[in-house]
Amino acid sequence: VTLADFCPYVQEFSWRGGGGGGGDEDEQRGTRCDNKFNAPDRDNNYAIEAFGSQSKCFKQGDKWEQKSCTMIKQWTRYGSGCYDYECKAGLLNIIVRDVTFSCHNQHQKIPIELVMSSSSGSWLHTGSVVCPACRDICSDCSREGRALDNHYDKRENLGDCLREQENEDD
Repeated sequence: VTLADFCPYVQEFSWRGGGGGGGDEDEQRGTRCDNKFNAPDRDNNYAIEAFGSQSKCFKQGDKWEQKSCTMIKQWTRYGSGCYDYECKAGLLNIIVRDVTFSCHNQHQKIPIELVMSSSSGSWLHTGSVVCPACRDICSDCSREGRALDNHYDKRENLGDCLREQENEDD
C-alpha cells in the first residue's frame, strides 16, 4: 500500500501543533516520512527520527528510552518511525542520526544507542529498528543474508557523567 510507506499503521492522519520542526504550533503535521515538516522538534524526537525525501517508515522493535546524567524517560509510544535510508553495496542501510546501520536479514533487529543534544543537555537514546526485506526497497540486494553485523561497535554512552557532575558541584 503506497500510503503505508512500509509503516504498520492503518490510516494516514494529520494534526495541528505538537512539536513540529517548523516552529509554528498551528502548522499541520502528518505521518508521511517524506515530508520534512512532519518532523518533531529536537526536544521531542525521542526515537531519533528523520523526515525528508530519503526517509521511509521502519518498524521499531522496542520501547525507546532516554537517559541523561540525572533522569530517565521511558516512552511507551512506539511501533514505527521514519528514518533515512540508502541502498548501497548490495544492502539496505538505515541511517539514524548520521550513523549507518546495514540490514543483513529481514526481521533483523538493529540496536540503537546514540547520544543527542537537546535544550536540556545530552541524552542517550536507546531503542531498536527492525529491517524489512531488502527487495521491498532496494533493487540490488546481492549481499543480503551473507553476513551479520550486530552493530554493537556503534553504541555510544554518556561517559562518566556522574563523576563529571560531582566535579561541577565542587
